[in-house]
Amino acid sequence: MSSTHRISVLTVWLGTGSVLAGATALACGDDDSSSFVAPSTPADASLDTSTPSPGEPGLDASDRDAGDVEADGGPTPPPEDPVVCSVTPCVTQITAGRGHFCALLQDKTVRCWGDNARGQLGVASAGDAGAGPAAVSELTTALQVSAVDSTSCALLEDGNVWCWGSNATAALGHSEGIADPHPRPSSVPLPAAARRVDVLSAAGTSTFACATLETGEPWCWGANGGASGLLGRSALSDAVQTATPGLADRLLPYGIERFGRSGAPFAIASDGVLIEWGFVSGRDAPPSGPARAYPIALDLPRVSDIAASASHACAIANGRLACWVHGTTPTFLCDGTGPTTTKRLPVAAGVDGTAQPRQVAVALGSNGACVRLSDGTVQCCGSNGSGGLGTGDMSMTSSMSFIATSALGGPVVQIAAADSAKCALLQSGEVKCWGANTKGELGQGTVDSAPHPEPLSVRFR
Repeated sequence: MSSTHRISVLTVWLGTGSVLAGATALACGDDDSSSFVAPSTPADASLDTSTPSPGEPGLDASDRDAGDVEADGGPTPPPEDPVVCSVTPCVTQITAGRGHFCALLQDKTVRCWGDNARGQLGVASAGDAGAGPAAVSELTTALQVSAVDSTSCALLEDGNVWCWGSNATAALGHSEGIADPHPRPSSVPLPAAARRVDVLSAAGTSTFACATLETGEPWCWGANGGASGLLGRSALSDAVQTATPGLADRLLPYGIERFGRSGAPFAIASDGVLIEWGFVSGRDAPPSGPARAYPIALDLPRVSDIAASASHACAIANGRLACWVHGTTPTFLCDGTGPTTTKRLPVAAGVDGTAQPRQVAVALGSNGACVRLSDGTVQCCGSNGSGGLGTGDMSMTSSMSFIATSALGGPVVQIAAADSAKCALLQSGEVKCWGANTKGELGQGTVDSAPHPEPLSVRFR
Protein backbone atom coordinates (compact mmCIF):
# COMPACT_ATOMS: atom_id res chain seq x y z
CA MET A 1 0.00 0.00 0.00
CA SER A 2 1.29 3.46 -0.84
CA SER A 3 2.63 5.82 1.79
CA THR A 4 -0.33 8.13 1.22
CA HIS A 5 -2.34 5.79 3.44
CA ARG A 6 -0.01 6.18 6.39
CA ILE A 7 -1.14 8.36 9.25
CA SER A 8 1.32 9.53 11.86
CA VAL A 9 -0.81 10.74 14.74
CA LEU A 10 1.55 10.58 17.70
CA THR A 11 5.21 10.56 18.53
CA VAL A 12 5.60 8.57 21.74
CA TRP A 13 8.54 7.06 23.58
CA LEU A 14 7.09 3.97 25.20
CA GLY A 15 9.75 2.67 27.46
CA THR A 16 8.69 1.22 30.79
CA GLY A 17 7.55 4.43 32.42
CA SER A 18 9.50 6.95 30.31
CA VAL A 19 7.68 9.45 28.17
CA LEU A 20 9.76 11.74 25.98
CA ALA A 21 12.30 13.92 27.71
CA GLY A 22 11.60 13.01 31.30
CA ALA A 23 7.87 13.57 31.64
CA THR A 24 7.24 10.76 34.13
CA ALA A 25 3.83 11.83 35.42
CA LEU A 26 1.29 14.49 34.63
CA ALA A 27 -0.13 16.19 37.69
CA CYS A 28 -3.62 17.57 37.93
CA GLY A 29 -3.77 20.91 36.17
CA ASP A 30 -0.58 20.46 34.17
CA ASP A 31 -0.78 21.50 30.54
CA ASP A 32 1.98 19.10 29.52
CA SER A 33 1.33 17.29 26.28
CA SER A 34 4.89 16.01 25.95
CA SER A 35 3.83 12.39 26.38
CA PHE A 36 1.71 12.66 23.26
CA VAL A 37 3.27 14.91 20.64
CA ALA A 38 1.30 15.44 17.45
CA PRO A 39 3.72 16.27 14.65
CA SER A 40 2.78 17.91 11.44
CA THR A 41 2.01 15.39 8.73
CA PRO A 42 5.15 14.77 6.62
CA ALA A 43 4.97 15.13 2.89
CA ASP A 44 5.29 11.39 2.30
CA ALA A 45 2.51 10.57 4.79
CA SER A 46 -0.22 12.96 3.71
CA LEU A 47 -3.78 12.00 4.46
CA ASP A 48 -5.69 10.34 1.70
CA THR A 49 -9.42 10.89 2.12
CA SER A 50 -10.31 9.42 -1.23
CA THR A 51 -12.41 6.28 -1.35
CA PRO A 52 -10.33 3.13 -1.93
CA SER A 53 -11.38 0.72 -4.62
CA PRO A 54 -14.05 -1.75 -3.46
CA GLY A 55 -12.66 -4.44 -1.21
CA GLU A 56 -9.53 -2.50 -0.29
CA PRO A 57 -9.19 -1.85 3.44
CA GLY A 58 -8.21 1.71 4.27
CA LEU A 59 -5.06 0.71 6.13
CA ASP A 60 -4.00 -2.52 7.73
CA ALA A 61 -1.77 -2.92 10.75
CA SER A 62 1.25 -3.96 8.70
CA ASP A 63 1.13 -0.72 6.73
CA ARG A 64 0.97 1.66 9.69
CA ASP A 65 3.85 4.09 9.96
CA ALA A 66 5.39 2.54 13.05
CA GLY A 67 8.55 4.60 12.87
CA ASP A 68 7.17 7.12 15.35
CA VAL A 69 5.92 4.53 17.84
CA GLU A 70 7.82 2.07 19.97
CA ALA A 71 5.59 -0.26 21.94
CA ASP A 72 7.09 -1.67 25.12
CA GLY A 73 5.40 -5.02 24.65
CA GLY A 74 3.73 -7.11 27.31
CA PRO A 75 0.04 -7.72 27.86
CA THR A 76 -2.38 -4.82 27.62
CA PRO A 77 -4.31 -4.42 30.91
CA PRO A 78 -8.06 -5.09 30.47
CA PRO A 79 -10.33 -2.05 30.87
CA GLU A 80 -12.46 -3.75 33.51
CA ASP A 81 -11.57 -5.78 36.62
CA PRO A 82 -13.63 -8.65 38.05
CA VAL A 83 -16.15 -8.19 40.82
CA VAL A 84 -15.85 -10.06 44.12
CA CYS A 85 -19.46 -10.28 45.25
CA SER A 86 -19.85 -9.36 48.91
CA VAL A 87 -23.26 -7.66 48.68
CA THR A 88 -26.70 -8.85 47.59
CA PRO A 89 -27.82 -8.29 44.92
CA CYS A 90 -24.40 -8.26 43.29
CA VAL A 91 -23.78 -6.29 40.08
CA THR A 92 -21.06 -7.55 37.72
CA GLN A 93 -21.23 -4.95 34.89
CA ILE A 94 -22.71 -1.50 34.25
CA THR A 95 -23.40 0.46 31.07
CA ALA A 96 -24.97 3.85 30.29
CA GLY A 97 -27.12 5.45 27.62
CA ARG A 98 -27.89 9.14 27.27
CA GLY A 99 -30.16 9.27 30.33
CA HIS A 100 -30.30 5.72 31.68
CA PHE A 101 -28.11 3.02 33.18
CA CYS A 102 -28.30 -0.77 33.01
CA ALA A 103 -26.63 -3.29 35.31
CA LEU A 104 -25.89 -6.97 34.79
CA LEU A 105 -26.37 -8.94 38.00
CA GLN A 106 -24.62 -12.06 39.18
CA ASP A 107 -27.82 -14.05 38.61
CA LYS A 108 -27.65 -13.04 34.89
CA THR A 109 -30.65 -10.73 35.03
CA VAL A 110 -30.45 -7.10 33.86
CA ARG A 111 -31.86 -4.12 35.75
CA CYS A 112 -32.11 -0.59 34.35
CA TRP A 113 -33.03 2.83 35.72
CA GLY A 114 -33.37 6.45 34.56
CA ASP A 115 -35.04 7.80 31.42
CA ASN A 116 -37.65 5.46 29.94
CA ALA A 117 -39.24 7.62 27.23
CA ARG A 118 -38.24 5.13 24.51
CA GLY A 119 -38.64 1.95 26.53
CA GLN A 120 -34.90 1.72 27.15
CA LEU A 121 -35.39 0.34 30.67
CA GLY A 122 -36.93 -2.83 29.26
CA VAL A 123 -39.90 -2.90 31.61
CA ALA A 124 -43.33 -4.18 30.58
CA SER A 125 -44.30 -0.83 29.07
CA ALA A 126 -42.56 2.46 28.40
CA GLY A 127 -43.42 5.02 31.05
CA ASP A 128 -42.19 7.63 33.44
CA ALA A 129 -38.63 7.56 34.70
CA GLY A 130 -37.62 7.50 38.34
CA ALA A 131 -39.15 4.21 39.46
CA GLY A 132 -35.74 2.83 40.41
CA PRO A 133 -33.93 -0.20 39.00
CA ALA A 134 -36.32 -2.67 37.40
CA ALA A 135 -35.67 -6.07 35.87
CA VAL A 136 -35.64 -6.15 32.07
CA SER A 137 -38.46 -8.43 31.04
CA GLU A 138 -37.63 -11.93 29.78
CA LEU A 139 -33.86 -11.65 30.26
CA THR A 140 -32.63 -14.29 32.71
CA THR A 141 -29.40 -15.57 31.11
CA ALA A 142 -27.51 -12.38 30.18
CA LEU A 143 -23.71 -12.34 30.04
CA GLN A 144 -23.01 -8.77 28.88
CA VAL A 145 -24.92 -5.50 28.32
CA SER A 146 -24.34 -2.39 26.22
CA ALA A 147 -26.26 0.86 25.75
CA VAL A 148 -26.06 4.15 23.92
CA ASP A 149 -28.56 7.00 23.59
CA SER A 150 -31.96 5.30 24.11
CA THR A 151 -31.08 1.79 22.90
CA SER A 152 -29.91 -1.16 24.99
CA CYS A 153 -28.74 -4.66 24.03
CA ALA A 154 -27.70 -7.79 25.91
CA LEU A 155 -25.73 -10.89 25.00
CA LEU A 156 -27.27 -14.11 26.36
CA GLU A 157 -25.40 -17.24 27.38
CA ASP A 158 -26.69 -19.11 24.31
CA GLY A 159 -25.00 -16.53 22.06
CA ASN A 160 -28.19 -14.72 21.07
CA VAL A 161 -28.42 -10.92 21.17
CA TRP A 162 -31.57 -9.18 22.39
CA CYS A 163 -32.22 -5.43 22.12
CA TRP A 164 -34.84 -2.95 23.36
CA GLY A 165 -35.62 0.77 23.55
CA SER A 166 -35.49 3.16 20.59
CA ASN A 167 -35.68 1.75 17.08
CA ALA A 168 -35.46 5.12 15.31
CA THR A 169 -32.54 3.91 13.18
CA ALA A 170 -33.43 0.19 13.13
CA ALA A 171 -30.80 -0.54 15.78
CA LEU A 172 -33.02 -3.22 17.35
CA GLY A 173 -32.48 -5.48 14.38
CA HIS A 174 -36.01 -5.18 13.01
CA SER A 175 -37.99 -2.51 11.13
CA GLU A 176 -41.16 -2.49 13.21
CA GLY A 177 -42.39 0.69 14.87
CA ILE A 178 -39.50 2.99 13.99
CA ALA A 179 -41.20 5.86 15.83
CA ASP A 180 -42.43 3.75 18.76
CA PRO A 181 -40.79 2.81 22.05
CA HIS A 182 -39.90 -0.87 22.40
CA PRO A 183 -39.75 -1.82 26.09
CA ARG A 184 -39.90 -5.55 25.35
CA PRO A 185 -36.58 -7.06 24.23
CA SER A 186 -36.49 -8.87 20.90
CA SER A 187 -33.92 -11.22 19.38
CA VAL A 188 -31.55 -10.00 16.66
CA PRO A 189 -31.34 -12.46 13.72
CA LEU A 190 -27.65 -13.33 13.64
CA PRO A 191 -26.24 -16.26 11.63
CA ALA A 192 -24.29 -17.73 14.56
CA ALA A 193 -23.62 -17.31 18.25
CA ALA A 194 -22.08 -14.02 19.35
CA ARG A 195 -19.44 -13.44 22.01
CA ARG A 196 -20.11 -9.71 22.50
CA VAL A 197 -22.50 -6.92 21.48
CA ASP A 198 -21.77 -3.18 21.39
CA VAL A 199 -24.22 -0.33 20.76
CA LEU A 200 -22.66 2.76 19.18
CA SER A 201 -23.67 6.13 17.79
CA ALA A 202 -22.30 8.75 15.42
CA ALA A 203 -22.98 12.46 15.92
CA GLY A 204 -25.18 11.52 18.87
CA THR A 205 -28.13 10.53 16.68
CA SER A 206 -27.15 7.71 14.32
CA THR A 207 -27.42 4.64 16.53
CA PHE A 208 -26.20 1.25 15.34
CA ALA A 209 -25.07 -2.00 16.90
CA CYS A 210 -22.38 -4.57 16.18
CA ALA A 211 -22.09 -8.14 17.44
CA THR A 212 -18.79 -9.98 17.37
CA LEU A 213 -19.51 -13.61 16.57
CA GLU A 214 -17.67 -16.57 18.11
CA THR A 215 -15.92 -16.87 14.75
CA GLY A 216 -14.52 -13.36 15.21
CA GLU A 217 -16.67 -11.87 12.45
CA PRO A 218 -18.26 -8.46 13.19
CA TRP A 219 -21.94 -8.20 12.14
CA CYS A 220 -23.58 -4.78 12.27
CA TRP A 221 -27.04 -3.24 11.77
CA GLY A 222 -28.89 0.06 12.28
CA ALA A 223 -27.76 3.48 11.07
CA ASN A 224 -25.34 3.39 8.14
CA GLY A 225 -25.15 7.12 7.48
CA GLY A 226 -25.23 6.89 3.70
CA ALA A 227 -21.75 7.43 2.26
CA SER A 228 -20.28 7.45 5.78
CA GLY A 229 -20.63 3.67 5.89
CA LEU A 230 -21.00 3.41 9.66
CA LEU A 231 -21.83 -0.30 9.47
CA GLY A 232 -18.60 -1.21 7.69
CA ARG A 233 -20.54 -3.13 5.04
CA SER A 234 -19.42 -2.48 1.47
CA ALA A 235 -22.58 -4.00 0.00
CA LEU A 236 -24.76 -1.28 1.55
CA SER A 237 -23.30 1.47 -0.63
CA ASP A 238 -25.15 4.69 0.29
CA ALA A 239 -27.93 3.13 2.40
CA VAL A 240 -29.11 5.31 5.27
CA GLN A 241 -29.91 2.40 7.58
CA THR A 242 -30.82 -1.27 7.63
CA ALA A 243 -32.52 -3.50 10.19
CA THR A 244 -30.90 -6.63 8.78
CA PRO A 245 -27.57 -7.62 10.37
CA GLY A 246 -24.76 -8.16 7.90
CA LEU A 247 -21.05 -8.90 7.85
CA ALA A 248 -18.93 -5.77 8.36
CA ASP A 249 -16.47 -6.92 5.71
CA ARG A 250 -14.46 -3.70 5.74
CA LEU A 251 -13.46 -4.42 9.34
CA LEU A 252 -12.45 -8.04 8.79
CA PRO A 253 -8.73 -7.40 8.08
CA TYR A 254 -8.26 -5.93 11.55
CA GLY A 255 -9.41 -8.76 13.81
CA ILE A 256 -11.76 -6.64 15.94
CA GLU A 257 -11.60 -7.47 19.64
CA ARG A 258 -14.40 -5.11 20.68
CA PHE A 259 -16.05 -1.87 19.66
CA GLY A 260 -15.81 1.41 21.55
CA ARG A 261 -18.28 2.85 24.01
CA SER A 262 -20.85 5.49 23.15
CA GLY A 263 -20.67 8.17 20.52
CA ALA A 264 -18.46 7.29 17.56
CA PRO A 265 -17.43 4.35 15.34
CA PHE A 266 -14.23 3.10 16.95
CA ALA A 267 -12.98 -0.43 17.49
CA ILE A 268 -9.96 -2.02 19.15
CA ALA A 269 -8.19 -4.72 17.19
CA SER A 270 -6.78 -7.84 18.82
CA ASP A 271 -3.26 -6.37 18.62
CA GLY A 272 -4.31 -3.17 20.44
CA VAL A 273 -4.56 -1.00 17.31
CA LEU A 274 -7.34 1.61 17.36
CA ILE A 275 -9.55 1.64 14.26
CA GLU A 276 -11.89 4.48 13.20
CA TRP A 277 -14.14 4.86 10.18
CA GLY A 278 -17.22 6.66 8.92
CA PHE A 279 -16.05 10.16 9.86
CA VAL A 280 -12.89 12.17 10.57
CA SER A 281 -11.48 11.66 14.05
CA GLY A 282 -8.06 11.44 15.64
CA ARG A 283 -6.25 12.66 12.54
CA ASP A 284 -5.19 16.04 11.25
CA ALA A 285 -7.87 16.67 8.66
CA PRO A 286 -10.52 19.39 8.47
CA PRO A 287 -13.42 18.42 10.77
CA SER A 288 -15.80 19.36 7.98
CA GLY A 289 -13.88 17.27 5.45
CA PRO A 290 -15.22 14.16 3.76
CA ALA A 291 -16.05 11.20 5.95
CA ARG A 292 -14.14 8.04 5.19
CA ALA A 293 -16.22 4.89 5.02
CA TYR A 294 -13.14 2.66 5.00
CA PRO A 295 -11.34 1.93 8.29
CA ILE A 296 -8.13 3.69 9.23
CA ALA A 297 -5.70 2.53 11.92
CA LEU A 298 -4.57 5.35 14.19
CA ASP A 299 -1.05 5.28 15.60
CA LEU A 300 -2.10 5.07 19.22
CA PRO A 301 -0.03 2.27 20.78
CA ARG A 302 -1.51 -0.66 22.72
CA VAL A 303 -5.00 0.75 23.14
CA SER A 304 -6.91 -0.94 25.95
CA ASP A 305 -10.01 1.27 26.13
CA ILE A 306 -11.87 3.88 24.05
CA ALA A 307 -14.96 5.98 24.77
CA ALA A 308 -16.48 8.88 22.86
CA SER A 309 -19.15 11.55 23.00
CA ALA A 310 -20.76 13.18 20.00
CA SER A 311 -17.93 15.73 20.00
CA HIS A 312 -14.77 14.13 21.44
CA ALA A 313 -13.06 10.86 22.27
CA CYS A 314 -10.63 9.54 24.88
CA ALA A 315 -8.46 6.43 24.66
CA ILE A 316 -6.08 4.67 27.01
CA ALA A 317 -2.94 3.96 25.01
CA ASN A 318 0.01 2.18 26.58
CA GLY A 319 -1.39 2.96 30.01
CA ARG A 320 -1.79 6.70 29.39
CA LEU A 321 -4.87 8.72 28.58
CA ALA A 322 -5.23 10.79 25.38
CA CYS A 323 -8.26 12.82 24.23
CA TRP A 324 -9.19 14.70 21.06
CA VAL A 325 -12.08 16.53 19.39
CA HIS A 326 -13.99 15.28 16.37
CA GLY A 327 -16.34 17.56 14.52
CA THR A 328 -16.41 21.28 15.20
CA THR A 329 -17.83 21.49 18.75
CA PRO A 330 -15.26 22.70 21.31
CA THR A 331 -15.11 20.77 24.57
CA PHE A 332 -13.08 19.85 27.65
CA LEU A 333 -10.21 17.52 26.78
CA CYS A 334 -9.09 17.27 30.42
CA ASP A 335 -5.63 18.51 29.44
CA GLY A 336 -5.82 21.74 31.43
CA THR A 337 -6.84 23.95 28.49
CA GLY A 338 -10.49 24.57 29.38
CA PRO A 339 -13.85 23.99 27.69
CA THR A 340 -13.09 25.51 24.29
CA THR A 341 -10.50 23.05 23.02
CA THR A 342 -10.73 22.04 19.36
CA LYS A 343 -7.60 19.87 19.10
CA ARG A 344 -8.16 17.19 16.47
CA LEU A 345 -5.05 15.15 17.26
CA PRO A 346 -4.77 13.21 20.54
CA VAL A 347 -3.24 15.13 23.45
CA ALA A 348 -2.26 13.89 26.87
CA ALA A 349 -4.89 14.16 29.59
CA GLY A 350 -2.88 13.67 32.74
CA VAL A 351 -4.40 12.23 35.90
CA ASP A 352 -3.48 13.35 39.39
CA GLY A 353 -0.99 10.97 40.99
CA THR A 354 0.98 7.96 39.80
CA ALA A 355 -1.78 5.35 39.34
CA GLN A 356 -2.39 4.38 35.71
CA PRO A 357 -5.70 4.80 33.85
CA ARG A 358 -7.55 1.53 33.34
CA GLN A 359 -10.95 2.60 31.95
CA VAL A 360 -12.41 5.85 30.61
CA ALA A 361 -16.07 6.89 30.53
CA VAL A 362 -17.42 9.64 28.27
CA ALA A 363 -21.10 10.55 28.02
CA LEU A 364 -22.74 10.77 24.60
CA GLY A 365 -24.10 14.30 24.91
CA SER A 366 -21.71 16.01 27.30
CA ASN A 367 -18.10 17.07 27.62
CA GLY A 368 -15.37 16.00 29.99
CA ALA A 369 -14.70 12.46 31.14
CA CYS A 370 -14.16 10.17 34.11
CA VAL A 371 -11.34 7.68 34.45
CA ARG A 372 -10.88 4.63 36.67
CA LEU A 373 -7.33 4.17 37.89
CA SER A 374 -5.24 1.12 38.72
CA ASP A 375 -5.56 1.81 42.46
CA GLY A 376 -9.37 1.56 42.28
CA THR A 377 -10.07 5.27 42.54
CA VAL A 378 -11.99 7.50 40.10
CA GLN A 379 -11.14 10.96 38.77
CA CYS A 380 -13.36 13.24 36.65
CA CYS A 381 -13.04 16.46 34.70
CA GLY A 382 -15.41 18.82 32.89
CA SER A 383 -18.59 20.52 34.06
CA ASN A 384 -19.80 20.27 37.66
CA GLY A 385 -23.22 21.81 37.05
CA SER A 386 -25.11 18.84 38.51
CA GLY A 387 -22.32 17.61 40.73
CA GLY A 388 -20.86 15.49 37.93
CA LEU A 389 -17.30 15.77 39.26
CA GLY A 390 -18.39 13.76 42.28
CA THR A 391 -16.23 15.75 44.69
CA GLY A 392 -18.87 15.88 47.42
CA ASP A 393 -19.52 19.62 47.10
CA MET A 394 -20.43 22.28 44.55
CA SER A 395 -17.54 24.66 45.23
CA MET A 396 -16.23 24.21 41.67
CA THR A 397 -18.26 24.96 38.55
CA SER A 398 -15.90 22.88 36.42
CA SER A 399 -12.42 21.40 36.29
CA MET A 400 -10.07 21.58 33.32
CA SER A 401 -8.09 18.60 34.62
CA PHE A 402 -8.89 15.37 36.40
CA ILE A 403 -9.68 15.56 40.11
CA ALA A 404 -10.61 12.82 42.54
CA THR A 405 -14.22 11.93 43.29
CA SER A 406 -15.45 11.58 46.85
CA ALA A 407 -14.56 8.41 48.72
CA LEU A 408 -16.63 5.68 47.11
CA GLY A 409 -16.30 3.21 49.95
CA GLY A 410 -14.07 0.71 48.21
CA PRO A 411 -12.11 0.01 45.05
CA VAL A 412 -13.95 0.66 41.77
CA VAL A 413 -13.79 -1.88 38.94
CA GLN A 414 -16.01 -0.20 36.29
CA ILE A 415 -17.43 3.24 35.52
CA ALA A 416 -20.20 4.47 33.19
CA ALA A 417 -21.37 7.96 32.18
CA ALA A 418 -24.78 9.25 31.09
CA ASP A 419 -25.18 12.84 29.92
CA SER A 420 -25.69 14.30 33.39
CA ALA A 421 -24.79 11.50 35.79
CA LYS A 422 -22.06 8.95 36.41
CA CYS A 423 -22.01 5.56 38.10
CA ALA A 424 -19.25 3.40 39.55
CA LEU A 425 -19.31 -0.34 40.16
CA LEU A 426 -17.37 -1.27 43.27
CA GLN A 427 -15.40 -4.47 43.60
CA SER A 428 -17.97 -5.57 46.17
CA GLY A 429 -20.75 -5.54 43.54
CA GLU A 430 -22.37 -2.33 44.83
CA VAL A 431 -23.17 0.55 42.45
CA LYS A 432 -22.90 4.22 43.41
CA CYS A 433 -24.00 7.16 41.25
CA TRP A 434 -23.70 10.95 41.33
CA GLY A 435 -24.74 14.01 39.31
CA ALA A 436 -28.25 14.82 38.04
CA ASN A 437 -31.37 12.91 39.06
CA THR A 438 -33.96 14.64 36.88
CA LYS A 439 -34.77 11.34 35.16
CA GLY A 440 -34.01 9.03 38.05
CA GLU A 441 -30.43 8.44 36.89
CA LEU A 442 -29.18 7.90 40.45
CA GLY A 443 -31.33 4.81 41.00
CA GLN A 444 -33.03 6.12 44.13
CA GLY A 445 -36.60 5.50 42.99
CA THR A 446 -37.16 9.28 42.89
CA VAL A 447 -36.57 12.27 40.61
CA ASP A 448 -35.45 15.76 41.61
CA SER A 449 -33.70 18.80 40.17
CA ALA A 450 -31.00 19.17 42.82
CA PRO A 451 -27.31 18.51 42.13
CA HIS A 452 -25.85 15.41 43.77
CA PRO A 453 -22.07 15.79 44.04
CA GLU A 454 -21.73 12.95 46.54
CA PRO A 455 -22.09 9.36 45.31
CA LEU A 456 -25.27 7.56 46.38
CA SER A 457 -25.82 3.80 46.54
CA VAL A 458 -28.29 2.56 43.91
CA ARG A 459 -31.36 1.05 45.56
CA PHE A 460 -31.92 -2.32 43.94
CA ARG A 461 -35.25 -3.92 44.73
